[in-house]
Amino acid sequence: MFGRMIQAAVMLVAIATPALGQNWTTKMFETTSHDFGTVARGESAKFDFVLENLYVEDVHISAVRASCSCTTPEIKVATLKTHEKGAIVAKFNTSAFLGAKGATLTVTFDKPFVAEVQLQVRGTVVATTVQTPEIRTPAFPNVAAH
Repeated sequence: MFGRMIQAAVMLVAIATPALGQNWTTKMFETTSHDFGTVARGESAKFDFVLENLYVEDVHISAVRASCSCTTPEIKVATLKTHEKGAIVAKFNTSAFLGAKGATLTVTFDKPFVAEVQLQVRGTVVATTVQTPEIRTPAFPNVAAH
């Protein structure tokens, strides 16, 4: 009987841990989404998803990946001690495409517990070429000077 109670407790912890993991990671971020708005093709577009370790134990970010090549993520500081701040930098690759795009950045933590959090970015890239009308000079027949 005692063995079954322990087995049930271990299974409960194993099932509950991933659900709890998502919550503690999300709480560290100031925001989990960003809209770049409308940006010109080739323009620099970066956003820092700032996070702070609110916990006593060190937090370690082991990886970050993007769901689309329209955004390149980077970990600014991988290990955060209590109350230290870091960031996940999202670079919107405005030279690579035109139109509306969105991406999910998946941030993976391996300390103090394994967990993931998802960050969202979106924006619209527009062409930067400006077309000027062609100026035509009318052709006049030979006009005698007065």
